[in-house]
Amino acid sequence: RSEKVGEVVGGASLGPQLGAGVDAVLWVGQLARQIKGVVEADPLLCDAEVRGEVSNFKAHSSGHNYFTLKDEQAQLRCCLWRQSAGRLAFRPGDGVVATA
Repeated sequence: RSEKVGEVVGGASLGPQLGAGVDAVLWVGQLARQIKGVVEADPLLCDAEVRGEVSNFKAHSSGHNYFTLKDEQAQLRCCLWRQSAGRLAFRPGDGVVATA
């Protein structure tokens, strides 16, 4: 079942619940703003480059590239926009070690 914003489900409103504590339910935009603020405020993260092995590479018909960047400890799902993909000096693919 899909709920709508403002709908009451089990006595709880589905509106934003910031400040409700650890169990707060965030909207996508609220979570994105929170993450952006944390990343931009951290001197290490705000200018970080990430290196890993490319896997699950997919060159979409739109020109965008979708892939996973991984190492032994974790993996990140990534998107390389068409405009940036066109400026690459190499063709990414599964097994390539890349820095983003």
